[in-house]
Amino acid sequence: MAKFCDHTPLHRQAGIYAREGVELDRSTLADWVGQSVFLLDPLAEAIGRPRRPGVVGLRADPTGPGVGAGGGKTRTGWLWGLVSDERPFGTDIPPAAS
Repeated sequence: MAKFCDHTPLHRQAGIYAREGVELDRSTLADWVGQSVFLLDPLAEAIGRPRRPGVVGLRADPTGPGVGAGGGKTRTGWLWGLVSDERPFGTDIPPAAS
């Protein structure tokens, strides 16, 4: 949660845990992140599967929210929302969004 939802880097998390008396090396945290990516890969594949057979009707919407760049400054980050609906083109591929 701290890494991906709160955007807390692993070295800061290691420091937070150390202040609480739990010694966790940053490399251990990085290994855990790597293992979670390996375990979640089948889920990511399943989510993306409906969009892969064709690209007819694919739409993308770039959204540029501000992202903290440190020192009170922001920079533009990009989110790409994708929607695919091929039903008007006579296919059986279900609509999908990500």
